Amino acid sequence: MNADYVNWINLTREIKNVILVRDAVDGVSEREISFFEESEEIGTITDPDAREFGTSIHLLIGAKIDINAILAGEIEEKRAELRD
Repeated sequence: MNADYVNWINLTREIKNVILVRDAVDGVSEREISFFEESEEIGTITDPDAREFGTSIHLLIGAKIDINAILAGEIEEKRAELRD
């Protein structure tokens, strides 16, 4: 998880669908895919001169579990990590 959204994400609204952007090296994990009814890679950065070359964009639809609760826990972990 990147630290970029730990201070601004709104967890008061139920998260049902997610657009996930990942570096080529990271990819999307089976764990993440298993949380949703559907997953599809909807794009990649294909310009070899782009700094983000290989980055993929995934659409995850229909959360099967409480994504907000998972994110809340991961955000607390990241905030603790950033404080250290």
